[in-house]
Amino acid sequence: MKVRHLEVLAVAAVAIVTLAGCSGEPAPTESSAPAAAPVEKTPTPTPTPTPTPTLLEWVEFPAFPGGDAQFDARGYLMKQVGQSAGLLTEDGTIMLRFMVRGITVDPECTSPAAVPPANGHFVRIDLQGEAAPELAAAYEEGGWTGELFLEEWEATDANGVSVNTPTVTPESIACLTDAEMIDTTVDPGQKAVGSIVLDLPITQGSISIIVNGDEGYTYTLD
Repeated sequence: MKVRHLEVLAVAAVAIVTLAGCSGEPAPTESSAPAAAPVEKTPTPTPTPTPTPTLLEWVEFPAFPGGDAQFDARGYLMKQVGQSAGLLTEDGTIMLRFMVRGITVDPECTSPAAVPPANGHFVRIDLQGEAAPELAAAYEEGGWTGELFLEEWEATDANGVSVNTPTVTPESIACLTDAEMIDTTVDPGQKAVGSIVLDLPITQGSISIIVNGDEGYTYTLD
């Protein structure tokens, strides 16, 4: 009888343990676990496209303008965009000739290596030039330069004060692609067309190109 009693107690104890296990809170399942927070994706910035280079083609020079010549305070000849300019011999032979075809203040740079201007503003000048074959002999005789130089520029502000900073800087040279830049030294019998960029602290006033050593031509900045 004592053994049977222990078996009954053992069975009862198992039943109690089973019931106790069923009477508690249900075990958490995957569906009841807290949802993971969504991962925020950083948007990929869209790169700013580089402007398309502007390649100039050679055009025929117009006739030299007639009428009375006008000069600025420095004695430089006043010119307008699209006018022919240059130097002739006494018999009318054109030795040096160039034409400013466009002036753009604060242009968009087209070179991938472009950097901000050192002096505040870029000014792009589109132009073309040619030197006559006869220039070589004239240079040997004296009184003429051996080439047409298009790289020497000066600038004056709206009050007539000369700009003392360099007009051409490494920053302005880096603004355009090589294909757009004009060859600023034109040998006898050659032609050149393209652009040059100045680095200036002004947006109003004037710019002047110096050719043949001391002959200046002035263009107004609008």
